[in-house]
Amino acid sequence: MPSHPSVTQTRLNRITTCLAATVETMDILSNTFKTPFLQPISTTTHSLVTLMQTVNQNKSDCAMLLEQTDEVLNAIIAIHIKSEEATASLTPSMLDHVADFAK
Repeated sequence: MPSHPSVTQTRLNRITTCLAATVETMDILSNTFKTPFLQPISTTTHSLVTLMQTVNQNKSDCAMLLEQTDEVLNAIIAIHIKSEEATASLTPSMLDHVADFAK
Protein backbone atom coordinates (compact mmCIF):
# COMPACT_ATOMS: atom_id res chain seq x y z
CA MET A 1 0.00 0.00 0.00
CA PRO A 2 1.60 3.30 -1.01
CA SER A 3 2.14 5.72 1.81
CA HIS A 4 0.55 9.14 1.76
CA PRO A 5 2.94 12.08 1.54
CA SER A 6 3.53 13.94 4.78
CA VAL A 7 2.17 17.43 5.29
CA THR A 8 5.68 18.81 4.84
CA GLN A 9 6.22 16.85 1.63
CA THR A 10 2.88 18.05 0.28
CA ARG A 11 3.82 21.65 1.10
CA LEU A 12 7.23 21.25 -0.57
CA ASN A 13 5.68 19.73 -3.69
CA ARG A 14 3.12 22.54 -3.87
CA ILE A 15 5.63 25.35 -3.42
CA THR A 16 8.06 23.76 -5.88
CA THR A 17 5.31 23.68 -8.50
CA CYS A 18 4.30 27.27 -7.72
CA LEU A 19 7.89 28.52 -7.81
CA ALA A 20 8.52 26.81 -11.14
CA ALA A 21 5.57 28.69 -12.66
CA THR A 22 6.53 31.96 -10.97
CA VAL A 23 10.13 31.80 -12.12
CA GLU A 24 9.00 31.33 -15.72
CA THR A 25 7.01 34.56 -15.38
CA MET A 26 10.08 36.26 -13.87
CA ASP A 27 12.13 35.10 -16.87
CA ILE A 28 9.61 36.59 -19.29
CA LEU A 29 9.53 39.90 -17.40
CA SER A 30 13.31 40.01 -17.15
CA ASN A 31 13.79 39.29 -20.85
CA THR A 32 11.05 41.70 -21.93
CA PHE A 33 11.76 44.71 -19.72
CA LYS A 34 15.47 44.14 -19.04
CA THR A 35 15.01 44.98 -15.36
CA PRO A 36 18.50 44.50 -13.88
CA PHE A 37 17.55 42.83 -10.60
CA LEU A 38 15.06 40.31 -12.02
CA GLN A 39 17.61 38.06 -13.74
CA PRO A 40 19.64 37.29 -10.58
CA ILE A 41 16.43 36.64 -8.64
CA SER A 42 15.20 34.36 -11.42
CA THR A 43 18.51 32.49 -11.58
CA THR A 44 18.52 31.96 -7.81
CA THR A 45 14.93 30.73 -7.87
CA HIS A 46 15.72 28.31 -10.72
CA SER A 47 18.52 26.93 -8.55
CA LEU A 48 16.15 26.47 -5.61
CA VAL A 49 13.60 24.61 -7.74
CA THR A 50 16.32 22.35 -9.16
CA LEU A 51 17.69 21.72 -5.67
CA MET A 52 14.24 20.78 -4.39
CA GLN A 53 13.75 18.31 -7.24
CA THR A 54 17.15 16.78 -6.44
CA VAL A 55 16.26 16.45 -2.76
CA ASN A 56 13.04 14.63 -3.66
CA GLN A 57 14.92 12.28 -6.02
CA ASN A 58 17.57 11.62 -3.36
CA LYS A 59 14.85 10.69 -0.86
CA SER A 60 13.36 8.26 -3.36
CA ASP A 61 16.77 6.76 -4.18
CA CYS A 62 17.60 6.43 -0.48
CA ALA A 63 14.30 4.67 0.26
CA MET A 64 14.88 2.27 -2.63
CA LEU A 65 18.43 1.55 -1.43
CA LEU A 66 17.20 0.83 2.09
CA GLU A 67 14.48 -1.49 0.77
CA GLN A 68 17.00 -3.40 -1.33
CA THR A 69 19.42 -3.60 1.59
CA ASP A 70 16.67 -5.07 3.76
CA GLU A 71 15.91 -7.69 1.10
CA VAL A 72 19.59 -8.61 0.73
CA LEU A 73 20.15 -8.85 4.48
CA ASN A 74 17.13 -11.13 4.80
CA ALA A 75 18.51 -13.26 1.96
CA ILE A 76 21.89 -13.48 3.74
CA ILE A 77 20.14 -14.59 6.93
CA ALA A 78 18.21 -17.22 4.98
CA ILE A 79 21.42 -18.40 3.27
CA HIS A 80 23.15 -18.70 6.62
CA ILE A 81 20.28 -20.70 8.10
CA LYS A 82 20.00 -22.94 5.02
CA SER A 83 23.75 -23.57 4.98
CA GLU A 84 23.28 -25.41 8.26
CA GLU A 85 20.89 -27.83 6.55
CA ALA A 86 22.21 -30.86 4.69
CA THR A 87 20.06 -30.16 1.63
CA ALA A 88 20.81 -26.46 1.39
CA SER A 89 20.27 -24.84 -1.99
CA LEU A 90 19.73 -21.23 -3.01
CA THR A 91 16.58 -20.17 -4.77
CA PRO A 92 16.91 -17.97 -7.86
CA SER A 93 15.37 -15.13 -5.85
CA MET A 94 18.07 -15.40 -3.19
CA LEU A 95 20.78 -15.47 -5.84
CA ASP A 96 19.28 -12.35 -7.42
CA HIS A 97 19.39 -10.53 -4.08
CA VAL A 98 23.00 -11.54 -3.49
CA ALA A 99 23.92 -10.41 -7.02
CA ASP A 100 22.13 -7.07 -6.51
CA PHE A 101 24.01 -6.54 -3.26
CA ALA A 102 27.34 -7.36 -4.93
CA LYS A 103 26.69 -4.70 -7.58
